[in-house]
Amino acid sequence: MHVNYIRPTLAEATGDQDSSCFASPWGQEPAGNGYLFRVLLAGGNDELRALLETTLSGMRGAPIELVQVSDIDSALDFLHAGTADVCLAGGFPGEGHSGLDFILRAGAASCSTPVVFLSEDQCRESVAEAMQAGAADFLAADELSPSLLERSFRYVIDRRHLQEEIGMLLSAAGEAAAAKTEFMSNISHEVRTPLNAVIGMIDLILDDGLGGKQRENLMLARSAATSLLKMMVNLIECSSGGAGNLSIDNRYFDLRQLLDNAAVPVRIATNRKGVGFSVRIAPDVPFQLYGDPERLSQIVTHLLGNAVKFTESGAISLEVTAESVKDTEIALRYTISDTGIGIPRRRLAEIFENFTQVDGSSSRRYGGIGVGLGIVRSLVTLLGGKIWVESDPGKGTTFHFTTRFGLPHPKPGRGAAVEVTGPAAVASRPSPAAGRILVADDSALNRIVLEEALKKGGFHVTAVEDGKQVLEALETETYDLLLLDLQMPVMDGYETATAIRAREGDAGFRMPIVALTGSEYRQDRERCMRAGMDAYITKPFCDKDLLDTVSRYTSRAGGPAALERLRKHLDMDPVLESLSGNIDLFLELVAYFIREAPLLIQEAKKALTEGDEHCTDQTIHKLKGMAATIGASAIADEAFRVQLAVRRGDTGFALTSLEGVRLLLDTMRPDAQASTGGKETITSKGA
Repeated sequence: MHVNYIRPTLAEATGDQDSSCFASPWGQEPAGNGYLFRVLLAGGNDELRALLETTLSGMRGAPIELVQVSDIDSALDFLHAGTADVCLAGGFPGEGHSGLDFILRAGAASCSTPVVFLSEDQCRESVAEAMQAGAADFLAADELSPSLLERSFRYVIDRRHLQEEIGMLLSAAGEAAAAKTEFMSNISHEVRTPLNAVIGMIDLILDDGLGGKQRENLMLARSAATSLLKMMVNLIECSSGGAGNLSIDNRYFDLRQLLDNAAVPVRIATNRKGVGFSVRIAPDVPFQLYGDPERLSQIVTHLLGNAVKFTESGAISLEVTAESVKDTEIALRYTISDTGIGIPRRRLAEIFENFTQVDGSSSRRYGGIGVGLGIVRSLVTLLGGKIWVESDPGKGTTFHFTTRFGLPHPKPGRGAAVEVTGPAAVASRPSPAAGRILVADDSALNRIVLEEALKKGGFHVTAVEDGKQVLEALETETYDLLLLDLQMPVMDGYETATAIRAREGDAGFRMPIVALTGSEYRQDRERCMRAGMDAYITKPFCDKDLLDTVSRYTSRAGGPAALERLRKHLDMDPVLESLSGNIDLFLELVAYFIREAPLLIQEAKKALTEGDEHCTDQTIHKLKGMAATIGASAIADEAFRVQLAVRRGDTGFALTSLEGVRLLLDTMRPDAQASTGGKETITSKGA
């Protein structure tokens, strides 16, 4: 190592100091009245060192220390020690290394000391590679001068100061964003938790068979609570700052079932307004996909909801086609068209911006806060697609969007079920009493809602208030599943889950833990998974989502044994073949039919008695199609008789046949409930 102290120039010796004086935070070693400015020469020869000494002595400012380290390993150590203000990277001729080699090995971009590349041959490729590798500047070794060195030193030091300031600002911004996320997560939980109790309690009262004006008032109250929830969810997701902060939960799902669910409220609304509504799925669109069904449902529901809101006459349609198919992935295109008020061409580019509406008066006439389409765009991006719109004012609007979903892989053969791996596939500890659920929630109202919903599903429920009570309960009893609220006193959900997983250790069993969360943030969901939870349900939830999730993890349904009781009611083999042997999906379809069919029967009977033949025909057509989908041919045939009677104007025979449909459904229900794990929660009494 060669060290040379270079004395101040005549200008400094006579006291003529100016802004050229280097006072750096890296080498704060006193030298007279200022600081010693340390320059590291990595490599180089005696000729280069002599040239630098001469050049540096001609610079204005503080005393300079030039340190030359001739072997590359020692030079790297000196650089990473951070005691130099600037490093000049030359070559190491004795070791066969160039200045570029030094910069590449040093990881110059992450060093606290800026590195200047001394180019000996002025090769453009070497200079470009050095700058790309993190060099802060470059100089031609044979063209050094005091002014060039001073300018370069000033540039690289100011640049490093600026980088540090930017880093501090980014860190502060990150902390602010994290604080905002935590705040919004807490707000989400505090609003969703009471909303869950409100909606749950209303559902419990409605399930008791309340009728007349009281039932109508409760339905209005439920609708208002749901609207409040949707508005709050939109605001929360808008505050997430784009698709990157939104969570995604991939799993196998049935596209037709999802779209059928999304279409139900649209059919009801369009029937009331006298607007036509149709759904068309191209024949080449597969039945089963892998992705996030909740996010797709959000997109479709919002766009269809807008179509209904802004369409007073004419028709609304939804069409799904396949754009491209690969071995494990499919790109789908969705087209939602309406004959509503339309959007002016000059506003088409703005409608996907948050807090933007086509006309400020529309918020007063149609409702909304102008964040929905911005969120839809983020969700479409999250699903790997894009969205665009075409519109003609006064004639209607068409939204197009695409998504990418996985296909079952490896492709299951006939009679084979889709393979699922991960925490959900870990075997649960066998319990002495099947269907025992432990619920932990500090809200008494939410505990009541959860207990009632689970009991209707045939589960045995124990409810506690906090994580400490959960651990105490697990010391004396064995449970098939834990429903765990995240924000509780004494011990929260994250701590509780971590403690449970630590207790289980390598014991060979794993109790499924499902989080009850009021947050939609990806960070919170990831934290759930890190704590050892298997799934999460977002508040407020409906009975179906709760029971479907619980049944999925308690292994109370599924498998060949669950099908035997259904064979006397259903022609299952063709259906299972069309589902590639996926028994779980088939049972989900059966549970959906058992839940929805009574509502369709009620709707058809009401339409019949009011003389609304069109509504009756449409409702029975849907019922017949659902029955055929699961192989309930007897119900489908009886429903067809109702249709024929309606079309020939024989209301009496239609009512008789409709009663036959109800009886067939009631006969099937007990076996369906036993086979699907008691997911069905709505009876058909009074249909």
